[in-house]
Amino acid sequence: MLEDIEVLIDDDGGHGRSVVEQAGDARVSYRRNEPPRGFVGNHEALLARARGELIAILHDDDTWDPRYLETAVRALDHSPSAGFALTAHRELPSGVVAPHLPPGHHPDALPLLLDERVRMLPSATVLRREALADVRRPWPALSCGDMVLYLDAAAAGWGVAVVDEPLVAYVRHPQQISADELAFRGDLAELLELYRFDDRAAERLRRRRVATARLSSARAQLKAGDAAGARGSIALARAVAPTPRTRAEARLLALLSRRPGLLRAVLRAWYRVRGVPPTTDTAPTR
Repeated sequence: MLEDIEVLIDDDGGHGRSVVEQAGDARVSYRRNEPPRGFVGNHEALLARARGELIAILHDDDTWDPRYLETAVRALDHSPSAGFALTAHRELPSGVVAPHLPPGHHPDALPLLLDERVRMLPSATVLRREALADVRRPWPALSCGDMVLYLDAAAAGWGVAVVDEPLVAYVRHPQQISADELAFRGDLAELLELYRFDDRAAERLRRRRVATARLSSARAQLKAGDAAGARGSIALARAVAPTPRTRAEARLLALLSRRPGLLRAVLRAWYRVRGVPPTTDTAPTR
């Protein structure tokens, strides 16, 4: 049973004070942010205030299973060289378990964390204070700025302990900063371009991840009708990772950027295959 804990709450919206007062627990510390700090600023302020040797983050729209903390802490206890523990998480409202790392202790975490299929979630992370010391400050002021927690710690040699059980619920909703696909993908590419890895395999993965983010931006720009912006993103993807896969997807997207009618047909076919009704897929391209 975990009892020696502190709970720190930084509130940008001012909605949490009454809940804290009702709890009546001296271990809970509340602070209203004036002015609001935003996603990155809120994380940095809370991490700076935390005094514990182990630190866990919970966003206000996520929930923990009652066994989450004890399970994650136990995984760290069994993996002394792990800088953080990750549990699987379930996405709501779909109920799907998000792609995650293989269970167990992974001493070489960096290649795994660079896999584009894997999603790291702060609310499903418990990290050691010692590993936090190897994470840059300030974080990049980007919608995916929390990724430096994982990449910096792994680049410094910390491993990761993974629990293959969805002990966290993550709710997707339109108000999330990651809901803006175009902005998020652009931010992801910008963040990954801050890094250069000496390990050749890790560097190849990084470059491929940047290219994937740029091509995702191009797709979002095409859907929004910004053909010129899409062609710019395609050029950036080709420059950073000129692999056969990148070249093939880039050629297709470049063709679609110049053929609005073909783009609409491809999108309609995609929606039919996915079973999703068409939305605003017929916007004219510039």
